[in-house]
Amino acid sequence: MLPPQIQLAGTSNARHGKTIKSEPVAIKDYRLTLRRLAPGERADGVVMFERPAFKESRERLLLQVAQVEEVDRPVLVPIAFVAPAKGSTK
Repeated sequence: MLPPQIQLAGTSNARHGKTIKSEPVAIKDYRLTLRRLAPGERADGVVMFERPAFKESRERLLLQVAQVEEVDRPVLVPIAFVAPAKGSTK
């Protein structure tokens, strides 16, 4: 498995049609249970990253994971972007 990546992605309405924009989000740390997956096998993991201060309504956070031999075909999973809990510490 390649290290996971997180991106803030969305579309914008430019003058000449829609354009897709994507911005990487820095990952502080990550842990995976397996580094190599056999067909049908599962890996669990945790990714720690700095929550972006804001996002546009059309943007969303995506987790990108891929195996080395499938680098051109990563799996993209949406991550919920919710407001921080009241009284939480950073």
